Amino acid sequence: MISPGEEGSQASSADRDVGFSPSPFDLSGALRAAMGAARPPGAEGDEQLRVALVRICREAQREGIPVERVLVQFKQLWQEAADLEDGRTQASQERLARLVSSCIVSYYESR
Repeated sequence: MISPGEEGSQASSADRDVGFSPSPFDLSGALRAAMGAARPPGAEGDEQLRVALVRICREAQREGIPVERVLVQFKQLWQEAADLEDGRTQASQERLARLVSSCIVSYYESR
């Protein structure tokens, strides 16, 4: 885990762009910040979200938070956004599947 004094030297610009604060770790807050910063949907937003999710999953793994918990919270937030934006399309579900796969891979790669 990165201590507050080390945060500036080790956090990437992508982490700062999405408001990710690795210490103390707030899973729900980190996911909300990542999703809020990844607007509008599309290639650039998806890549920003993917990078943030990789970071979140790695931090969750270090903190002993099960990947299932990360995924449940992420999917709940995704559903809330889909409800607001009428985003229950096939394309939206495919984006979600790609992002979930990226989460799983990054979580287990950090072991």
